[in-house]
Amino acid sequence: WGNLDQIKARLQENLDDGASQLVINTIRPDGQPGPDWNALEALAPAA
Repeated sequence: WGNLDQIKARLQENLDDGASQLVINTIRPDGQPGPDWNALEALAPAA
């Protein structure tokens, strides 16, 4: 939970603690079923 920066920080904490994989389950802001592709794109690692 939280804003984009808070979520990115928590994901990075897990990676820093040794995680090799993370699962991200997003919820669409409009309440419709399916992933929030904008959130997933924003949280994707830099290429």
